[in-house]
Amino acid sequence: MATPVTRIRIFLATPGGLEGERQLFRDTMDEFSEVYGDAEGFVMSPVGWEVVSPGTGRPQDLINDHVRGADYLVALLWDRWGTTTSAESRYSSGTYEELAVALECLSDPDAEMRDLAVFFKGVGDRQLSDAGPQLAQVLQFKNALESRKELFFGTFDTREELRRHLLRLFMRWLRGFGEKVPRMVSLPVLGDGSLEVQASMAASTESSDLLGRADELARRGLVTQAEVAYATAVSTDDRESLISYAKFLRRTGRLERAFTINKRILGLRETLVEVPLASSAADRSYVLANMGVIRRKQGDLTSSRDLLNEAVRTVDMFPDSSAAESKAYALDNLGLTLRRLGNHATALSSHKQALNLRHQTGDEPGQAKTLLNIARLFKDQDQLEDARISASQALEMLMDTDNEKHTLANAYSTLGDITRAEGDLPKAYAHYEKALDLNETIGHTDGVAVVSCQLASLLLDDNDATGALPYAERSLEENLRSGNKEGEAIALRVLGDVQMARGCFGDARTYYQDSFRMFQEHQNQTGALLARIGVAEALAGEGKTRDAACVAEALQELATEDRLSDEDMARIRRLHCG
Repeated sequence: MATPVTRIRIFLATPGGLEGERQLFRDTMDEFSEVYGDAEGFVMSPVGWEVVSPGTGRPQDLINDHVRGADYLVALLWDRWGTTTSAESRYSSGTYEELAVALECLSDPDAEMRDLAVFFKGVGDRQLSDAGPQLAQVLQFKNALESRKELFFGTFDTREELRRHLLRLFMRWLRGFGEKVPRMVSLPVLGDGSLEVQASMAASTESSDLLGRADELARRGLVTQAEVAYATAVSTDDRESLISYAKFLRRTGRLERAFTINKRILGLRETLVEVPLASSAADRSYVLANMGVIRRKQGDLTSSRDLLNEAVRTVDMFPDSSAAESKAYALDNLGLTLRRLGNHATALSSHKQALNLRHQTGDEPGQAKTLLNIARLFKDQDQLEDARISASQALEMLMDTDNEKHTLANAYSTLGDITRAEGDLPKAYAHYEKALDLNETIGHTDGVAVVSCQLASLLLDDNDATGALPYAERSLEENLRSGNKEGEAIALRVLGDVQMARGCFGDARTYYQDSFRMFQEHQNQTGALLARIGVAEALAGEGKTRDAACVAEALQELATEDRLSDEDMARIRRLHCG
């Protein structure tokens, strides 16, 4: 007897210029269907304007009929908006009209459309700084989506980044495929929250003025406008502007683009080590450290460690007080990477060196950041009193400043972890809520992802799996948006925990398996072991006790080499005994 197969239709809406991405969309859909299709009983079918058969009437009307018959829609935009499809149309492009039709269907309980997503391909700095009318409309649309926060969108710079976006999106849609829940989402109107950046930029030619405007927009969380402003500021290859731009790109998830900008900075003459100035070595060290941070976020911990060690060695060529800040920054981030690699003692030593340097220079915000890193190390090793002292010292240093909201959010997040470990869940929840609010205010995607994951885990501790689910799903989405692969692996594991608590053992096993693969790729053996324990527990939940015991037996041999808690070791023993 034939097994019934569910067909999931996804409409791809794009203007011209994205032919390679359109093919990648199809290839990724085929890849996803091959991996998950047979097990889950579905087949995914791409739909787009090029598959529409000729017929009578306005061509766009024929295309719109295919939108109405689709279950989901993905829109890809780059530097073209497109043109209106007819003189009578009230829409400025075919893609815009397809989005309007999809949103109408999304709100209709009888229509097939269940969700849609928009992805923007990154645009080069020179083009951004002097956008023509087509790109200007794309930027205005992106800015309106950002302001409304009603519709998921992401940005990619490479095809591999787009592929990862699509794979996670397909997985989310597959797991949520079932009875439709209508949603009302209004179509952003071009001109809503329109970009006024370029007009203000034209009035200023000083790099410092341009950079100040860009930094202010970034602080206000106006990401699209800030990117245009930074692109204008770096048009002269001003080093300070490039450094700020690279930092902005990193914080907003544009990791590969940020890495490229940092390499561009290294090529500037004033950043070369051959220039015999301590300031040049300090600048180079800072840039190398930023590159190390990017590689850590991308999951390449070995490259991260090597770049950060090089950053420390570079600044040591000129043991001058002017280089202390760059050295402290490199040491602090080296400590974070070493912590991910499980080298806790060496990590603590690195953080303490950074704290000493920052104390010597009177850098209180820097001291607060380092104290929070030390607090997390202590918390990992169950030294909760030491952790609380370090975190409280950091919070006290930050309370009188308005320019360190990112670090203040980190302080509340850290205190939430410590308080949760002490068993005070209501107080931990309050700390996390403050951290989430601060991160949302400044548009810090990584921070939102981390705190959302913490809130999900906290609610699981409180036996509220239903409340935990949206936080865990948001964490996964935000990590995907920012390109933080290790954060993505953690979010997948927490989603597995949520599904276990809900009794959805098959879904839990899939999440744990995805998390395990990612932790393995990132060389995080402790994370991989925890995800593997989850796989075994999910198998047991499905009644596959023999398979669960086999996994547990393998885990017992591996776990002796890693620092798992007594509770986690007990989980393995229970599984092994069946």
